[in-house]
Amino acid sequence: MVRPDFGKAVGGSLSFGHLPEPTDWTPQDAVKNPLLTMATTFAYVGGSVMGYIVYANWIGLHRWGLTGHEKISVIQRHAFTQDTINYLPEDPAQANQLRKIIAPLRWDVSIGAIVLFIVTGAFMLSGAAVLYPLQTEFKGWSLLTEQAHVWGNIHASLVWVYYICIIAALWGTLQVLPEIYARVMQEFFQAIWPDREWDYGRIRRNVCVYIFTATMIIVWLNVPFDILTQVAGFILANFSIALMMLAALYLNFKLPVLYRTRLPMLVGGLVSAVILICFAGISGWGLITKLLG
Repeated sequence: MVRPDFGKAVGGSLSFGHLPEPTDWTPQDAVKNPLLTMATTFAYVGGSVMGYIVYANWIGLHRWGLTGHEKISVIQRHAFTQDTINYLPEDPAQANQLRKIIAPLRWDVSIGAIVLFIVTGAFMLSGAAVLYPLQTEFKGWSLLTEQAHVWGNIHASLVWVYYICIIAALWGTLQVLPEIYARVMQEFFQAIWPDREWDYGRIRRNVCVYIFTATMIIVWLNVPFDILTQVAGFILANFSIALMMLAALYLNFKLPVLYRTRLPMLVGGLVSAVILICFAGISGWGLITKLLG
């Protein structure tokens, strides 16, 4: 068992802009592209917030709040075709009631962020505490199998528990991703082209075919693991989440004053947008120079 120094860990997590000197056994790609490695790590730590983009569709499926209005189809068509948001109640009491209705969602996002921070910190601390003294690192696709040794050092019974959890997590991801992409695509397409019908089942089948085809091509070409993670980190996390943040800020200013977020949250959103744009730029530029250089 290892016990990292939590005080130094907290101090290190607040050392903004400090990149420690690489060791002799540090992967060469990380040595040559330290900023790209940092941006890719940032992408995978925060990439899980992509799941929250389906919240709007999920609320609509359950007919919660305004989505349960008897004339919701008329309201949606008006929202899709008009640039102004003039269909929300203007009474302060009703606006406060709507804020109370979405309180569980705010709590879920807040608690999720705290859990993400704790899990990420625990994962990185355990990896550093176990791997650094051994002067070793996980290479490519061996990550999932080599991690079993970490659990085996604690107790042999945890190895099979670990593999069961990995299989369940991978199955859950493969089962959920097509639905997430299909539902979000359907809602976006319906908002952009409201006069056309967008069948969810057909979109989902196309998404499944695309995922299967792209996976087979990647496996056939034997694309290096680091390239895959860096490209996916840039497109699926750094770039797309930065766009989502800018879209959220734009929507906030489009809303009536009663429904706009409060000043502390707005300031936090603006700071987050700047950070996300910076990391998207670092990730994109680092990837371009690596692929072309």
